[in-house]
Amino acid sequence: MQKVTGHDNSVDKNGFRAFTAVDWVSFIYLAVAVGIVPLIVRAQIVNTSADEMAAFIMDAQVVDFFAFAKARVLMFATLFAGMAYAFMYVGKSNVAADLRKLAAFEKGKIQESLHIKLALLMGLVFVLSAMFSSYRSTVLWGFFQRYEGLIVLICYIVVFFAAISFCRTRFKATLMLGIVSVSSLVVGGIAAFQYFGRDFFLTPAGARFVYGPLYQEGMQLGTQFNMAYSTLYNPNYLGQFAALVIPLFVFAIFAFGKRSKLSYALAALSALMLLAMLASRSSGALLALSAGVGFALVVVAAYFVRKGLTKATLIGLGAAFAAVVIIAVLPPVSYNITRMLDRFVTGTNVDAFFFQGLETGDGFAAIDTLHGELRLQINEAGTGVEFAFEGETIEPDEIWAPHEGSPLREAMYTVPYVGQVALATSGNIILLTARNITFNFAVSAEEGFFVLSQAGDVLDISQPVPSIGFEGRETFGTSRGYIWSRTLPIVLNAPLLGYGPDAFTFAFPQHDVIGKLSFFGEPYLVVDKPHNMYLQFAVNTGVVSMLLMVGLLVLFGLRTIWKVFTDETQDNFVLFMRLGLLVGILHLRCRGFRPTAMSILQRYFGLCSAWATR
Repeated sequence: MQKVTGHDNSVDKNGFRAFTAVDWVSFIYLAVAVGIVPLIVRAQIVNTSADEMAAFIMDAQVVDFFAFAKARVLMFATLFAGMAYAFMYVGKSNVAADLRKLAAFEKGKIQESLHIKLALLMGLVFVLSAMFSSYRSTVLWGFFQRYEGLIVLICYIVVFFAAISFCRTRFKATLMLGIVSVSSLVVGGIAAFQYFGRDFFLTPAGARFVYGPLYQEGMQLGTQFNMAYSTLYNPNYLGQFAALVIPLFVFAIFAFGKRSKLSYALAALSALMLLAMLASRSSGALLALSAGVGFALVVVAAYFVRKGLTKATLIGLGAAFAAVVIIAVLPPVSYNITRMLDRFVTGTNVDAFFFQGLETGDGFAAIDTLHGELRLQINEAGTGVEFAFEGETIEPDEIWAPHEGSPLREAMYTVPYVGQVALATSGNIILLTARNITFNFAVSAEEGFFVLSQAGDVLDISQPVPSIGFEGRETFGTSRGYIWSRTLPIVLNAPLLGYGPDAFTFAFPQHDVIGKLSFFGEPYLVVDKPHNMYLQFAVNTGVVSMLLMVGLLVLFGLRTIWKVFTDETQDNFVLFMRLGLLVGILHLRCRGFRPTAMSILQRYFGLCSAWATR
């Protein structure tokens, strides 16, 4: 069979029999990276890095369920695939020729290989960023519950190369669609059961499966969400996952045609993933999906106007437009759009957190609440600390010590409108806990009260934290305005190479207890991501890497649109697969203002769109 170097618009009759050794390696590798990795949920004991120990109070070992095992499987799969590629190269197979054609380094093909060069350059920037980072013990493997360090970033680039080299025929593209479909079926099925109150991970069988050899009787996988999250931990990630695959499945229905049984299966799978998205309550995913589909409809309409509209086309476009409108007016989406626009335009921070502010002064520390002021103050004799609410001293209900002579004392108070307040003292350290929020203080008879970080460092809360923009609009986008305003200055501090892969948590001003108390209601909340893909790249690996990523997405989008209108050899299969992947590209660009996480499929979709532009 003649080797195909671009799109083969005819059906590949030979199927697997036409696979080369390179094809088999790429297929197995992508099946693991794209199909299996997103499904992995497994308890793993992880050693805490020196950087994490120095910056945060953490145990020497922590247990991770949703990210570490995913990252490790991806790393091992990439390692074995790389070894296989290298072995075949040394063995003088046709790998070298394939790679030369893939990179298209021959004269006159620079434009076709631009996405290859951008990806390679981005990988180089990742390596340089890690080499010059101050957080050496973290940048290689990544931060707790994320694990997107240098190795994982390199793995993403390998997935990129494997995807664009493999998806060169209709048969191979259909195989990849099958891998994504099976993975989505599992993710969507688990999410559907969670939506109906049947969470597998909260059952004894689920706990045994997830904990594996670590399981002990009575263990349960505790999650902090009351929405569906499937195997992806965070409901927002599930919504993002669903928003990426739904347009691909929908456009694939048109690609295969109404007579194909695959179309009915894809229709059912699309409905399942839509249910998963709704179960995640991720309005951002719904909004990004509607925006991406809306833009794709404009492209489709322009294409068919150029080719000539038919009655069936008009009906299809009308139905698709109606679906976009319905998504946009769904209460979760319309409410969040109205809420965000109102906050941004009017400049009002309307979230009423119970804890409103924190202040230290001459011999006192005050915590403002919705119902009054909690105050610690040195007593008149200067021999101890007393506790007051709204100016009235409150006596403890009980005082507890672990044993006689222990320096630790814990006093319990009942405060009107607040409830139980615990005051733990040990030497000059005081911990005040109310409504499950703890405030850390140090006290000195001569110098008064100081606010402490979680690591026990003294914080100067009188000094404002640098910020850019969003003043008065910090609660925009569920306090995204606050995060972005504090993130922009740290981008300017290290614009070229950033702080290192997955180092955002260390770079962010975690000492800003006043800001986090005001706009999150928790002074020691750890902000571990900027909730913005572009800022995440800019902080972690520098503005250069961010521009390269934006360049890749723009390149894929423009070249896809160009191919849709200029490729005279494309049939319906190629056309609609291109359009489905185009929506994925647009979704990634829209979701740049939403969370990203260790979920391979979302990266793969943006990068695999190179297939749609060949």
